Amino acid sequence: MKKGTQILILVFLILVIMGAGYYFLMKMEILPTPAFLKNIPIIGTHLSPDTSKEVDQAHESINEIDQLESQLNEKKDEIDKLNIELKSLQKQLEESQKGQLALQEQVLQLQDEIDKCKVLRSNKEDTYKNLAEYYSVMKVQDAAAIMSQLNDEDIIGIFSEMESETVAAILQSMDRSRAAALSNKMLVPGTI
Repeated sequence: MKKGTQILILVFLILVIMGAGYYFLMKMEILPTPAFLKNIPIIGTHLSPDTSKEVDQAHESINEIDQLESQLNEKKDEIDKLNIELKSLQKQLEESQKGQLALQEQVLQLQDEIDKCKVLRSNKEDTYKNLAEYYSVMKVQDAAAIMSQLNDEDIIGIFSEMESETVAAILQSMDRSRAAALSNKMLVPGTI
């Protein structure tokens, strides 16, 4: 019996070692725990993982996800508002660019008109200079008689190109009221 007892003890030890190894593998969650073992009062509490921590973590994760979704929705709303504001600003920019183009066109038109006026004025000054030379060569009475037929602006323009002695002589030969009117207009700055 001695040999039978030894074999029985040996088999029992092998079963205990195998059971301990299987328990260790289940505890480390390498092997799944059979459902019937979880229901055994003492063994089940040692084998089933602590689910309360997992449940708490799950609730925390759900709360964190809800907060993140709420923040995401707020950011989306902010982005939508910023996009609306951006579109409004782009529209204002386009309108101001159109206005700027219109103003640039007006400036170009005005510059063309100024250039034309300068050319006309230059031509008119050249004409006044030529006429001043002609009238300066004439007899004073003849020059006064012809110039009396011209308008005041042209007479003043011609006078501006003549020497002051010649202008004085022509004014003396003109009708007194016309000479006074011309002198009065020449008093205004910028007319000569």
